[in-house]
Amino acid sequence: MIEGVFCATVTPFKKDGVDRTSFLQLLEFLKGRIDGVLVCGTTGEFPSLSLDERELLIQTALEKQTENFKVIPHVGGTNLKEVKYLADFAKDCGATILAAVTPYYYKWDFESILLYYKEIEKTGLPLLIYEIPKYTGIILSLDDMEKLVNEVKIAAIKSTTDKNRLKELLKLKEVSLMVGTDSLIDFGLKIGYKGCISAIANFLPEAIKKIYSLVREGKLEKASELQMKINRVRSFLKEKGSIRSIKKALEIRNISGGDVRKPFINFTPEEGEEFLKELRKILEVERL
Repeated sequence: MIEGVFCATVTPFKKDGVDRTSFLQLLEFLKGRIDGVLVCGTTGEFPSLSLDERELLIQTALEKQTENFKVIPHVGGTNLKEVKYLADFAKDCGATILAAVTPYYYKWDFESILLYYKEIEKTGLPLLIYEIPKYTGIILSLDDMEKLVNEVKIAAIKSTTDKNRLKELLKLKEVSLMVGTDSLIDFGLKIGYKGCISAIANFLPEAIKKIYSLVREGKLEKASELQMKINRVRSFLKEKGSIRSIKKALEIRNISGGDVRKPFINFTPEEGEEFLKELRKILEVERL
């Protein structure tokens, strides 16, 4: 069962590709603070990664996997041949579960989506369905989601949606539900979700883990107070550009998040300095 706090890791880049050294540093930082990571996801800029780069990131992360630090490789995409290759590669590297976003760009019907997940399932590993309709344009009906869970070895669902969808998915009894929206972590946990997969956990893993612990301890008001603090930080990050902001914020933890990959636009040196100055003030005010 997948449960607890996971980080959707960024992908540190240097000029000639993935910065493996900084990625290892990030993994070591997160290890012991939270329960695991999802690599090569949205926050990891997976649509901008080459197949070789995804292999490198998956292999590197799985080298750090332990009983108490689980790695979920994201292998999803629209090139099914590459998706299946990555799924097999991840399994060979020691993966025990695979994440795959619903296929995107085209308006895929349910039968196509079912086929997609059945092909990935041929590895024999359980799957985590990753739904993020604001980017994929696809959100399955509850009936179709139930069919998918019944016909494919689905262990978990990461839902980056809204409160109504999070509540709707509770009708699925046989899977671990994971909140994918940082602003709704406490909400999801309070209604029965098993955990979260958080982008902000890249640089604030302790705070996200604390929300999880407070809910589990029944300290719901304190969890809500901490969630509101996280939401104010999140609003600032979104205003400045979420992925580049999270990468820049890692410098506060003495980790290089590197640049974002074009066509994303990086901070100028001056903008970066001003961003960190403002972020430090916010974190000080919020006592995070």
